Amino acid sequence: MRRRLGFPYWSLSQWAKLKVKNAVSYIGEFERTLAAEAGRHHADGVICGHIHHAVIHDMLGIRYLNCGDWVESCSAIAEHHDGRFEIVIWTEEMNRVDARRDAAETGGKRTTGRRAA
Repeated sequence: MRRRLGFPYWSLSQWAKLKVKNAVSYIGEFERTLAAEAGRHHADGVICGHIHHAVIHDMLGIRYLNCGDWVESCSAIAEHHDGRFEIVIWTEEMNRVDARRDAAETGGKRTTGRRAA
């Protein structure tokens, strides 16, 4: 169709790979910049969000935490009483709640995948 309309060849997969590569590069640079700035201010770490991918890791001697986002990935960062941080994925939490409820309803017995009536 493109040829009939006089347009050159265009590859959707090549375009998508380039966009993903650029996004990954941007995210990496964003993380490095924040870690460097936190280090410049003698901070132990940085917490940010809304990059759509939750992560906790060390970079340049700085603890980097990104909570991801609530809308697409249903992720957040939780801090425990002992100071540990954890990524919480709401859909995984709901699956655990459902599994506990199902086990309580069936007395811990396995079912065929249907809820007991």
